[in-house]
Amino acid sequence: MLTESEMNRNIVLLADPNKITRQKALQNLCNDLKSSLSINDNNDHLHPPSNIIESMLKIFSDPAEKNRDLALTYISMYVTKYCTDENNIDKILTLLMPAFVQRLGTNDIIEPSEEIRLNSISLLSELCRIYTNGNKLALYLNEWITILKRTIIDPYPEVRKLSCELTSKLSFKCHEKFHLMSENLIKPIIETMKHQHAKVRVEAINALGNVIRYGNNKSIEDSISPLAQRFFDHTSTVRLAVINVVGIWMLELRDRYSYFHMMLPLLLTGYTDEIEEIRETTDSLWWDVGLKYEKENEEDLKDQINFPNIPKKYPPTLTRPNLGCRELVKRNLIRILPAVRNDLTDWVVAGRIKASQLLVILTWQAEETITQHLEDTLQVCSKALVDDESIVSEQVKIKLNLKKKKNFIFLNK
Repeated sequence: MLTESEMNRNIVLLADPNKITRQKALQNLCNDLKSSLSINDNNDHLHPPSNIIESMLKIFSDPAEKNRDLALTYISMYVTKYCTDENNIDKILTLLMPAFVQRLGTNDIIEPSEEIRLNSISLLSELCRIYTNGNKLALYLNEWITILKRTIIDPYPEVRKLSCELTSKLSFKCHEKFHLMSENLIKPIIETMKHQHAKVRVEAINALGNVIRYGNNKSIEDSISPLAQRFFDHTSTVRLAVINVVGIWMLELRDRYSYFHMMLPLLLTGYTDEIEEIRETTDSLWWDVGLKYEKENEEDLKDQINFPNIPKKYPPTLTRPNLGCRELVKRNLIRILPAVRNDLTDWVVAGRIKASQLLVILTWQAEETITQHLEDTLQVCSKALVDDESIVSEQVKIKLNLKKKKNFIFLNK
């Protein structure tokens, strides 16, 4: 344990021109604080002077990486030891946020060490976790966004991943004010959704989901297309993340009614995935979406609820969607089909395949409503039937057979 005079001497030596001297002083202070972490009674350990954090922050610009790392380590231990109430966290945030903005939030990378950047984000994540007062945390929202906007696209994958996790935490903690600045994070998150590491892509998708969920819902307009591209991702966890995000949006987004026509095709595309877990997750979320929609529109749907229209026959391999699901598709079909028809004539084969598969799902969900759009749909189907890719034509044949069966069912109820 350092005495008061020894501690003060080491703090003074932090400004010494010799980097080795600074390093020894930092090491002494770190060792002292580390030993105190195992002591439950703070009275048994000398509390560092109030100016020690300012002294440590000055080391952030030290040319020696080891010194910068030791300074960050000390601050992290200090937070663990002494930031147990909101007053202490307030003080530390007031000092830390400007320093981290300077090191992490500029266009050019000021902090060259990947590990120090990672540990810096880790410290910020810990502060976000332990600070329960979201309104006070939001006082530094501009600084948080400035930092995350840069670190989300950091060259180091682990920094990107942790930054996306921090973004999700922050959006939840500051949900009352987050919408004021959330749009600034959309572009960097979308960029990170294309990262070569699957785990980074998953965290980016989750971050996008939370940023829009707790932030400005209008950002969904810029996010739907990049999310749709992730259905072509070769990693199933990425595709599953898209399904979960869209499902939660359809259940909990404040302005979800304005964007159902955008979200619905993405969620239903999950039915066509080759992985059973994704199909099951899609079915579960879609069923819940339908039930919630039915409950929220109970007055409008009371006739269908009280006098259900049950067909005498139904394809044995299919489970009939609940009323809410059917109504959602029915009311949004006119806005969805034009895009599906366009994709069926797209030059990209994978896009045509997905569109043909989605058309089958829409036909199943829409039931007799699909016949209202029969003329335009059949024109596109006729082109798809002669598609060079057999899977496209096969999917359209399934759709046409399903339509014929559905018409028979509802004409012979």
